[in-house]
Amino acid sequence: MANYELGQDLLLLVQQRLGDALPSASTPNTDGDFYTRATDELNQAYREITALRPWRWARVRQQFTSVGEHTGEVVEVDGTIITLGDAPADSKTGFKFMFDREAVPHRIQLHNAEEETLALQTEYAGDETTGPYTIFQDELTVGADLGGHLVVKELHSGSELRPASERELDYWSPRNTLGHEIAWRYAQLSERVIRITPWTIQPRLFEAVYNVEPDALTFDGVVETDTPLLPKRYRVILAHRALETLYPDKRDARITIAQQQVQDLLKQMERTEIVAGQARRFVKPGQGGWGRSPYR
Repeated sequence: MANYELGQDLLLLVQQRLGDALPSASTPNTDGDFYTRATDELNQAYREITALRPWRWARVRQQFTSVGEHTGEVVEVDGTIITLGDAPADSKTGFKFMFDREAVPHRIQLHNAEEETLALQTEYAGDETTGPYTIFQDELTVGADLGGHLVVKELHSGSELRPASERELDYWSPRNTLGHEIAWRYAQLSERVIRITPWTIQPRLFEAVYNVEPDALTFDGVVETDTPLLPKRYRVILAHRALETLYPDKRDARITIAQQQVQDLLKQMERTEIVAGQARRFVKPGQGGWGRSPYR
């Protein structure tokens, strides 16, 4: 059986199937007609397959924290500029500000650490000009390599936050003005940012478990940068997936073969995941049908 460990090996296989490299070649043909397309399609297949299921080999754990609320008294409101009676030690840029009596959250456009003034994105829309305020954080950046299938846990209580759509979260907490010690729900607002509700009144540690978004393969044979995350026996699926999109350009009827090979390998990968996820049962020595335990 051929050995397809590196991206370079997969690229050579694709080129050989397309006629861009000789069957006897040992390295890819960088001058081939489909060289750039082949590398692009292989990396696209790599991203697609990695994000397709919550594969064990693609999961990573990343911890991040929320900042607790900051409270105090407002001295003055002048358009978008809020003057506080104290100077928060850390920058509050990107956080939200509200007067406690009005509870109308405004996003903070700019605030520098240890400064008493902050700038809102828009002019303050309420009637208050002085009084108690709260600054809180309900939007958190999870990880720079988040690829999908996100699970978020709050580690102080050990509870898992319930995922919700942005629309559902807006239904339950349209303004999200109430804080609590524990967050209950989250919605993914963008590729890297989630919104939690309720926001935490104290600093809290979270852990995100998700499929990593893999770095592009380099196709240069360097192990550190050209090794797919997939288990070795399944890496050839990237070549078959790339050929699915490249065969039509060649008007090659083997596209149906490539499609079937992709489906067959996906089924094998899913069976492996099912078996690995099955519960294990511990049997005490001497009770497994293999004779009396010497320790009894």
